[in-house]
Amino acid sequence: MGWIERRIDPADALLARAAALEHTEVTGLVLRSALPAARAVVERVERLDLSERA
Repeated sequence: MGWIERRIDPADALLARAAALEHTEVTGLVLRSALPAARAVVERVERLDLSERA
């Protein structure tokens, strides 16, 4: 898995805390949350594309 480069400032303390509570790193927490959203976008756009072709 690749890296997400992000600088953590005090406003991002919630991400760091959540990652610690899940015993993971912020990158893993963010990716685990973002991947389902990315899949949903791709599936939605592909469905729209197929329905427009029909």
